[in-house]
Amino acid sequence: VTFAVGADPARVAWAIETARETRRTSGLDPHGVSPGAWVNVVVHDDPAVAKSLGEGGLALFARFSAMHRTPVGPASEADRVLLRRVHDAYDMNRHARTGSQQAALLGGDFASRFAVYGPPAAVMPPLVALRALGLERFMIVAATVGADRAQALACEARFVREVLPSLRA
Repeated sequence: VTFAVGADPARVAWAIETARETRRTSGLDPHGVSPGAWVNVVVHDDPAVAKSLGEGGLALFARFSAMHRTPVGPASEADRVLLRRVHDAYDMNRHARTGSQQAALLGGDFASRFAVYGPPAAVMPPLVALRALGLERFMIVAATVGADRAQALACEARFVREVLPSLRA
């Protein structure tokens, strides 16, 4: 099972436990599930630049958390309101795009909980913490459509060179 609930450890833990509980109530081994997660990760020395490069994916996965306008999983009341706003504002013509109206709703505070943006030293601890929850794989969503292509490629290269080797260990 691969979850799309953001990078907040409480939400990821909730998703893993929900899958295990579903297996348990179905008479299956609760640990017979292989958990993974889609995680927005952009490696850049300036977290604000990283967010701007990855904001299309951030908005996409925020919308998934309120797909039917009702936010699911643990979230503060402020985040629940924001997730509903993203749902209501979501323009499918600008799906997963940097610079979209839905991406504009998501500030740095929300992004810092729902995604992983910044230099390698800041990116590693949240990813290691998520792996410690039991995630067996990450589906990394980096810079998204509409982001500066040269910057996006540089960020992806840094992820592969400076972050990925430590996650494999």
